[in-house]
Amino acid sequence: MQAARRAGLPCIALTCGGISRAELEQAGADEVYDDPADLLARLEDSLVGKVARG
Repeated sequence: MQAARRAGLPCIALTCGGISRAELEQAGADEVYDDPADLLARLEDSLVGKVARG
């Protein structure tokens, strides 16, 4: 999160790595998903989907 913030980039995080949603949000995550399947299920509305659409 810190490196993305310093670079001015948005950051997507997954809680499946053992870090809580609250910790990830506090660290600066723009979006937090439970796991890759959660991100995939909501891909169209995610930052990834927005970038892909242009």
